[in-house]
Amino acid sequence: MKPDIERLIQEQRLNYICEGTEFLKRDAKHGSKCIYVKLSANKKTLYYGDWNQQGKPEISDLPGKIAVCDIKDFITGEDCIANKDHRRSSSNKLLTILASPDVSLELLAPTPNNDEKCLHYWCDALNTLLNREMKSAKMEEDLELFLSHEVDLRLLDLK
Repeated sequence: MKPDIERLIQEQRLNYICEGTEFLKRDAKHGSKCIYVKLSANKKTLYYGDWNQQGKPEISDLPGKIAVCDIKDFITGEDCIANKDHRRSSSNKLLTILASPDVSLELLAPTPNNDEKCLHYWCDALNTLLNREMKSAKMEEDLELFLSHEVDLRLLDLK
């Protein structure tokens, strides 16, 4: 039961980043204040680019790309490269995707209402793409919720 639910959560996280997310730019002094990042439908490439418009861009609107196979790691929070330029209060909103020594993508989570969920989903999806275990607090919360519901449904079937 647990492996099936974990696969369902993995699929949901990957679908979430395939839809894409509008992150705040680390340094928005010049030009765009937002950067949009999304995973291709075949889950092999992350596309990104400046975005200041309403709606969601198509992949063709995003000029930057990183092949998933080139992603070495990602870091969050106080360990992020971008953290030296941000107050400590925003360090829990930072995500840096490391692809090679000279290629990294530094992201600051969007609105205060969903920044934690957004980062948890992105971390879970990146861990899945890197063939690692999902370990966010949100994943544990969702897993417990789904397991609880599944047990309740099976108990109802017994009655």
